This record gives sequence, structure tokens and C-alpha cells, in this order.
Amino acid sequence: MDKLRRANALLISKKWEELIKMRKNEDIKNLTQDKKRITQILYIIQYGNTNQYKIGITKNLNKRISELQVGSPYELRLVKIWTHTRREKIEEYERVIHRYLIKEGYQIRKDSEWFRLCKPILKLLLAPNTIQEQNKIIEFIHKDLQ
Repeated sequence: MDKLRRANALLISKKWEELIKMRKNEDIKNLTQDKKRITQILYIIQYGNTNQYKIGITKNLNKRISELQVGSPYELRLVKIWTHTRREKIEEYERVIHRYLIKEGYQIRKDSEWFRLCKPILKLLLAPNTIQEQNKIIEFIHKDLQ
């Protein structure tokens, strides 16, 4: 319960109330084809209507979703994406998120990028839309990991 309170407090204090903005398939296609501008995409994909989510990085989102969909009996749903031209920024954000979720016991299987997420934690992950907001989440998580 303490985890939920901390997640809610952060969301309220930072007034990050804007939730997901789903992108149309055409927008995703444009993002993945513009290789000069965008080199890395960090994504959150939901497994059907479950509380299971994959958090990963790719250069080609359409291809990655297709690969994951092949072995899935449920439709995968894109929940959030972040893009950055600097690979290390996206990798750092992914690494920090993974470390935090693993530490808190949300990982479904060892050595996987699939997590079982409750609504407050998902809301925390979906909140940042800019690098500055991501950096605030990273600071918050780093403090919690210490």
C-alpha cells in the first residue's frame, strides 16, 4: 500500500494528469520510417485486457509489435511510446524503469521485460511526455532504489 501512496503522491504533486494519447497506425508508421530524426522508440504494450505489460526499446515499432503478436493469443495494444534520437537516453529510462519494477516485484518472469502492473504504477509510467518529465521520474526512482 505504501508503494501506491508514493506513486499517487508523485502524480498529484507534479500535476501529471494527462494520460495516454493513443497514436494512429499511420502516426506509428511515420515515426518508424523517419530514421534520420528518430533512432529509438521506448514502448509499453499491453497483453490483451490483462494487467501484463511489456516495456522495451526498438527502432521499428511496427516490426516489433508484429513479432510479439505472432506468439500471442491476445491482441497486443500499444499503450505509450517515447522517442529520442540519443539511444543512451532511451536506454537509461528503460533501465531505470526495469530496475524499479523488478525491485518492487512486478516482473512476471526472471530475465523478461514483461511486468504485472497495477493502475497507480501504470499511471506513474505513462505520465512523462518530455525528457524533463522522464528525468523527474528517474530521480524519484533512483531515490527509492537507494
